[in-house]
Amino acid sequence: MAWPFTPLTTYVVGTVVPPTDLNSIESAINGIFGATQTLKALQVDGVGANTAAVAAGNIVASGVISSAWLQATSSLSGTSLPNTSFPKASLGFDCVLSAWCVVNGSTGALRGRAMNIASVTRNSTGVYTIGFNWSSTNATDIAPSVTCIGTIAQLVTVQQLSTSSVKVFVNGAFGGGTPQDSDFFLGVIAGT
Repeated sequence: MAWPFTPLTTYVVGTVVPPTDLNSIESAINGIFGATQTLKALQVDGVGANTAAVAAGNIVASGVISSAWLQATSSLSGTSLPNTSFPKASLGFDCVLSAWCVVNGSTGALRGRAMNIASVTRNSTGVYTIGFNWSSTNATDIAPSVTCIGTIAQLVTVQQLSTSSVKVFVNGAFGGGTPQDSDFFLGVIAGT
């Protein structure tokens, strides 16, 4: 194993540190702060100077990690039973919402905020098409869920149209019953 995991040079007291060693140390520090040097692992404990035992590739924080966004790049789901076991609250890209919106049923317009929604179209009474800002690589890995807001006993079904869109039917427009406009929440988890 080489520097920075072992000393660049071992010095005895009174030895003058050569400029090349100082330059190497400064370059490494500048790379970390300038985001041009990777780290093997990172532990933030709010105290500092404690011995860390973090597995390679992991980040451990004793407090809150705050950011405009965090991106998971690994999948935690499986296709056979039993699935691999992960600790509760583990996050993989297939464990968080890939898109969501709240739709005004009368107009088809967004009702406030949304994430990764490219379009919403009210096709007819109780029928809506929602397009996403992304496309899944596998059509069977999209798991949409819809809930009506402010109405009682609505039947809601979802039909996947493609790897980047779904159709929502409110009050049984896809499975029988009378179509009805209703505000709804759509959340989508995409596995790949």
